[in-house]
Amino acid sequence: MPSAVKRITKELQRLHENKGEGADLLDGGPVADDKLQEWAVHLKGFEDDNASARSKELGKQLREAGLDGVEFRVVFPHDYPTEPPFVYARKPRISGAHIFGGGAMCMDVLMPHGWTPATTVSSLMRTIRSCFEETIALSPDWKNSKGKVVENQEDAARKTFSWVQTAHSNWSQATPQVSSAAALGKRARE
Repeated sequence: MPSAVKRITKELQRLHENKGEGADLLDGGPVADDKLQEWAVHLKGFEDDNASARSKELGKQLREAGLDGVEFRVVFPHDYPTEPPFVYARKPRISGAHIFGGGAMCMDVLMPHGWTPATTVSSLMRTIRSCFEETIALSPDWKNSKGKVVENQEDAARKTFSWVQTAHSNWSQATPQVSSAAALGKRARE
């Protein structure tokens, strides 16, 4: 864990040093002084001039709900940066843009086979933010009946992530599996 702490500390320092570069889009850090291994990262700027129509729609929905962005949690494993962090959308409760039930983020870069230790939290979160440029994020249940923003919990996100990872276990294979229909068609032509 000492090498993980060293790397996490270095990334946090860089994030704060580069605050002027894209600070309107990304802000974050540890959720508590004694919890360096768990960060809250806020993605903002969905209504920027250069944003896509889909991103602007999400920005409008966030603004109408009284929110300035989407908060993600980044949970670093003990062997970070060798293994990827676990990332989930904390609030509001949102789906789309590679976000599944419980806020689970499912992208190749978050899988062991797609992760590289050269990836930083800043670059990872910029990659995640770029997903919002092409995908509509749905917001039917951002607030509960008392008007409070609904938050996802880590345990629910991990369960969904595990299910999706198992369902897509062939992601790490170099060549795609031949579907049985395609195989049958090939045999029929022979």
